[in-house]
Amino acid sequence: MQPCEEAIHAPIDKTKGIYSLHGVGINGHYRNFGFGWGQVLNSEMRLSTNDADRKFAFSLAEDTLKSAEADTFTDIHKNDVLGDNTIKTEILSGNPQSKNFFDTLIGSVFKTDCEDGKCSPAIEEPAAAATDLNAGTHIEEIPAWERKDAGTGKLYLETNGREYNVAGSDVSKKPRYIVEFLGLAEDGDTTLYRVTARAWGRNANTQVTLQSVIRVENKIN
Repeated sequence: MQPCEEAIHAPIDKTKGIYSLHGVGINGHYRNFGFGWGQVLNSEMRLSTNDADRKFAFSLAEDTLKSAEADTFTDIHKNDVLGDNTIKTEILSGNPQSKNFFDTLIGSVFKTDCEDGKCSPAIEEPAAAATDLNAGTHIEEIPAWERKDAGTGKLYLETNGREYNVAGSDVSKKPRYIVEFLGLAEDGDTTLYRVTARAWGRNANTQVTLQSVIRVENKIN
């Protein structure tokens, strides 16, 4: 703003009127330029801040996804799936049927509302063929990460999803994740899960969602 002050205080003599008008003109020019430059700087700062917040949220989402994948293996698969006696019998039979997995686990462990972060899948009903591992399995039209509570309109991912603890981070919301049971893989020796993780930045409007599909061995210890 110093040039504005110099323009305003330009020498005044016989050409006072000219200098005054010139001074006002310069002053106005610099003020407008200064305001425009401020807008550019503010816009760049906002973009920079938003970009930094998005990167921050993305990093949190990655950490949440990794933690969720580990949790799927160590807790959900080992305890809730392999820990079920019916599932154990299926696996030990040497000829596990995905339909029996679904009949046993859907509605009791993996639910439509993703209770405790465990969701029933959204799949089309396969043809009822003897060679089809998923024949006659449960149908859910809405993807797990898009399902909402009919009363509140809130996403189950954000209300019933498991929280990922972010120690010492200044976030608007704690990251959440859900695990969707997809049934037996074609080999019959492994089970498939879809993991969805969502994280927010320091700004609540900054949101990143990541997904992965993992294959876990059906091994009874």
